Amino acid sequence: MSHNQFTKDIDYDHDVIIIGGGVVGLACAVGLERRGITNVCVYEKARSLKPIGAALSLYPNGYSAIKELLSPKTFANMKASCVPNQCDMVKDSKGEVIEIKTRNKMKIGRQLPDYIVRYIFHEYMWKELPENIIRLGCVLKSFSVNDATGLVKVRVTKRDGSGTEEKTCRVLIGADGIRSEVRKQLFGNRLFVYHGCMAFRAVVDMSALDGVECPPAGVSTTYLGKEKGKTFTFRETAKDVITIIGTNAMDMPTFSSTDKEKKKKLQNTFKKFPTEVRRLCANVLSSMIHEDGIYSINPEERWSKGPVVIVGDAAHAMPPALEQGANTGLEDACELVHALVPLLSQKGTEDGSANSFIASQIQIFETLEQFWKKRIDRVKEIYDRSDTTNRQKNKFSAKEKIGDVYAFCDLDQDFLKRLYDWKPSYLATNVGIRQQILGLFHGRFLDQFRLSHECPPRKNKNPFGLAA
Repeated sequence: MSHNQFTKDIDYDHDVIIIGGGVVGLACAVGLERRGITNVCVYEKARSLKPIGAALSLYPNGYSAIKELLSPKTFANMKASCVPNQCDMVKDSKGEVIEIKTRNKMKIGRQLPDYIVRYIFHEYMWKELPENIIRLGCVLKSFSVNDATGLVKVRVTKRDGSGTEEKTCRVLIGADGIRSEVRKQLFGNRLFVYHGCMAFRAVVDMSALDGVECPPAGVSTTYLGKEKGKTFTFRETAKDVITIIGTNAMDMPTFSSTDKEKKKKLQNTFKKFPTEVRRLCANVLSSMIHEDGIYSINPEERWSKGPVVIVGDAAHAMPPALEQGANTGLEDACELVHALVPLLSQKGTEDGSANSFIASQIQIFETLEQFWKKRIDRVKEIYDRSDTTNRQKNKFSAKEKIGDVYAFCDLDQDFLKRLYDWKPSYLATNVGIRQQILGLFHGRFLDQFRLSHECPPRKNKNPFGLAA
């Protein structure tokens, strides 16, 4: 039985279905849940939440988005768990210090990030959500839009072999990353830009280390190999948790078929590095290693079609140089949540007719389009600056490009100010502030504050013009 019934003729299972339970997908779910939109479902292909991958780099713009999305208590706890990066120490392949870069010596406008362990960040957001919202082990099979109602039918396959599941919703959000299936079904295949480098990311519990001297909290240590593109970085990213990232230049990416093979490749890649690096590679559990090529995708020219929208890496997978992938994705989540809440909080006009539902769906379509049109210029600028930085960095040898990354590209202070001083657009207008205040109430109270403008009902039978 459906959970929502707008009229006797139109019902649906969820207000919002989110494909992807990563950083951006969970951020959307938490933001909606906190503002009274509780009938949300998140489908995530992973079978469980486990400590894999490495750290998120959080900059001021990312913090501004997170602060809006999380509860004050969770935000405070999350921020307390972050380790401010006070110092970057760079060593050569023999372990000799080449450079030490501290936060208080950064040039005006430039920032060192704070780091948070990715899976710990996930845990904080999971705690903000009811247990039944997240469905693990589910892969998107297909979706279609009903021409008459504008509702989305979503079909997922369960990885445990128990079959498929079909649900309907008013809005489908694709937050399923660079290999987005939602994007593929909306706009077709996209060309990946490979940046000539493979990366290993892993998490290591400090108690498991054997004879490895870890730098103090807040100090990030990077070893530069003799070969182009070969680096190894590690830090204490949370109390007693070490995160590592190793990179290796390769003309074409190659992937391991098993966890055991990944660990063997990691150890072979850095076997000529100093002892502490080799010991770290030996101590990391093979199941905690994530191996992937470093890719980006040019920002999509449009991010929505009808009631379906893509965000984060699904819409604009950033080049790595400025570490803005997660930060711009969190900005997306913040803006999208605040755009949708007032519309999803409405239950239609007083007559409760199908026409009023169709009118409200049309408002949602228009709102989704307005959302990405407001975002796209900023995202394209950040992407272009990141890409330029990446290309210019790659022209230099490892020793030549140590020091300030920004010295190799045209990152003026005006751009850096725009980048890091971002605030949600709705805070800049009275209407936005009103929506923000209303969003703090539970959904049942939001019903008392209907928007004064509503789209007139369309008379044609299939007003959406979308293929099913």
